[in-house]
Amino acid sequence: HGGDGDEDVIDQLIDDLGLRGREDDLPSQFSRGLRQKTAAAVALCRPFSVLLVDEPFVGLDASGREAFLELLDDAHERGATLMDDKTSEASMEKRKKDGYF
Repeated sequence: HGGDGDEDVIDQLIDDLGLRGREDDLPSQFSRGLRQKTAAAVALCRPFSVLLVDEPFVGLDASGREAFLELLDDAHERGATLMDDKTSEASMEKRKKDGYF
């Protein structure tokens, strides 16, 4: 995605999403879940006020879903608006409980 992303933020995202050791691999070599994690890291590596995601949990295993939900929670706590068009019932209930809407 290029540019001046904060290296510490990027390193933390790589660790949080379990991408350490894959930094130089091409996305075409990734499973669907790893491509989802990479897309999440790209989306979250810069400051934002609104994040629109489309089916963010497709292809993620349970630990990947949990890691991504934690990152979304962190963004929400920093004041970001999060929007998606589809989500699992379990994560929707969690979001309602946590005050997303």
